[in-house]
Amino acid sequence: MSRRLVLPALLLAVLAPVALVACSSTSTPSALCGGAHTVKIGSRTWTCTFDDEFGGTSLDTGKWSVQTTPASGWTTADTCYLNDPGNIVESGGALHLVARRVAAPMSCGGRYSTVRTGGAVITRGHFSQARGLFVFRARYPATRLAGFWGNLWLYPERLTYGRWPGSGEVDVAEHWSGHGDTVSPSLHYPDSSGADTRSCTVANVATFHTYAVEWGRSSMSFYYDGHLCFQRDWTTVSGSTKPFDKPFFVMLSEGFGDFDLPISPLLPQAGSVDVDYVRVYE
Repeated sequence: MSRRLVLPALLLAVLAPVALVACSSTSTPSALCGGAHTVKIGSRTWTCTFDDEFGGTSLDTGKWSVQTTPASGWTTADTCYLNDPGNIVESGGALHLVARRVAAPMSCGGRYSTVRTGGAVITRGHFSQARGLFVFRARYPATRLAGFWGNLWLYPERLTYGRWPGSGEVDVAEHWSGHGDTVSPSLHYPDSSGADTRSCTVANVATFHTYAVEWGRSSMSFYYDGHLCFQRDWTTVSGSTKPFDKPFFVMLSEGFGDFDLPISPLLPQAGSVDVDYVRVYE
């Protein structure tokens, strides 16, 4: 979906092994993912480079920064993404990013007035990586009414090839509440089209599922609960490994909006994407 950004055991036992070369800009070789430095999937052994199990009571600012609309201008619909305890909560072994309506219209850093607020966090400046295995365990809001927009995604650390979509974007698991139990992986780059996205069905998005992307030299494979959802070789379109040859950071977000449906007036006042963990390997 178009946007612009200014600026327990692993459940993937059926992943097919591919030859990858990782290019980490700020990886931590001694990192633990779920308590282990490495994990074997198929015939490949992966090494943990980044992990957050969200077992604390506040966001780890050594790993994450808060993405706000007043600072960057980035938004979905008229959501004001804020660094606010009502929108970003770590408790109960998960990170809760909350989209919520406030009682009266508020100024979003002088950019516009809105009653819709959201939460978003990024690893930019802390961790980024090109290629490898990125794994998320998360659940989305239970409502089927249109209006909540959550995403587990990757964005370039530097805009080497220009502004969006020139430097690329990877949506590992994007969900709009009005679309039921469908979750969409997609790639965005200068020559991307409808062939670069897919709608995949999971069994109840309001329960925890594992979403992953295996990022290779010329293709990406998206797995939901260990099952292949979508595979795409972007080089057959672009004729180059660009723009997915540079490090990307991790972003988690929940706000308001949809790409083809209006926000329902009956939408609950709040909804959250709850993230159990984020694990990255090379």
